[in-house]
Amino acid sequence: MQAVHDRIDHPQFQNWVEGLSGPVCLRLEIVWYMDHHEKGKTLIPYLRTTQMNHTYFDTYNLRHSLTVLPSETIYPYAWTVPLNSRERDICSLQRQTFDAERCKDELMVREHGAYAITYWSHSWSQEGPYEHSLEVIMED
Repeated sequence: MQAVHDRIDHPQFQNWVEGLSGPVCLRLEIVWYMDHHEKGKTLIPYLRTTQMNHTYFDTYNLRHSLTVLPSETIYPYAWTVPLNSRERDICSLQRQTFDAERCKDELMVREHGAYAITYWSHSWSQEGPYEHSLEVIMED
């Protein structure tokens, strides 16, 4: 939350959803957390100096930890999949060939015990919504 607060007016992140509050932001913050706070040992003293300090960190003596789950458990379909791949053809909501059940089978999400999957609909695009993606989302 602090990272989003710190970036909200930064020109680099104004038109970049993933960098402001999405997976890119999360990845950057995980790297920052691991590099700057001795795997969390010094995070609470730092957070007491932030804008959110009085709301959350003066009242509670928070204990925390960070666990990075394997990608197949929490993020089985990644945006780094090549454009011309079979996975992209069946797992991307941007494709007419999208098939959620085939995608889950192909990625073995049930076998890996996945908790979530995203099909990268990009319904927030600056160019406007992807009509096909919105139709598929609205069906369910």
